[in-house]
Amino acid sequence: MLRNGSVELGIAGANELLVIADTRFSATWPTPAARSYDGLPWEGAMPRPLQIDCATSTSCTVVVPEDGSYRVDVYTLSPEETTPDKLAARFLMQATFGPTTESVKELTAATAHGVSEKIEAWIEQQMHHIKGTSHRGYWRERANPRVGPSAYTGGARPICEVGARFHRFAFTKEDEGKTLQVERGAGGLYILSIEGTARAEMSGFDVPSSFAPFVVC
Repeated sequence: MLRNGSVELGIAGANELLVIADTRFSATWPTPAARSYDGLPWEGAMPRPLQIDCATSTSCTVVVPEDGSYRVDVYTLSPEETTPDKLAARFLMQATFGPTTESVKELTAATAHGVSEKIEAWIEQQMHHIKGTSHRGYWRERANPRVGPSAYTGGARPICEVGARFHRFAFTKEDEGKTLQVERGAGGLYILSIEGTARAEMSGFDVPSSFAPFVVC
């Protein structure tokens, strides 16, 4: 565990990843707070990055909060594990929608300069020698056609029809300032209407008629 305050840490070596992990919330699944990899200086990691000062090329100073609980995790990749196939697949996962057997073979084919040179050539080809494609055009060719204005969609259904839905309110913001008509209907129910359209039926309406006209506010 790292002590609180300023701590000086060396940077990671080649094929090495160092991670300062925040264990305050979970020791099993800690949150990365800073990292150093492949000889690069330390840098903060979101969402809660630590304050880091790299004054030299060999070490950095990390400020550990007083209420913090941090540890350093070390991950090492041996050179024999860094195969051309893995390098090509990792690059294609970052640069495309995912590697395929054919695309990996293209990058790992025999070359005098290795996979890195192939990657540079691949980027050059993608940027300058391949005609751009349109995801929007691809999608439109395979999507349903645009619905014309004569189509019937989203209409109101009668109250007794299967699939009818009801709101928990009778008035909307657009009804403000409009006059509410109250009439006694069949069965003794009070019918509340606005501009001739019934909005609700109530078994009782206790507002005296002397307050009429009723205005929605």
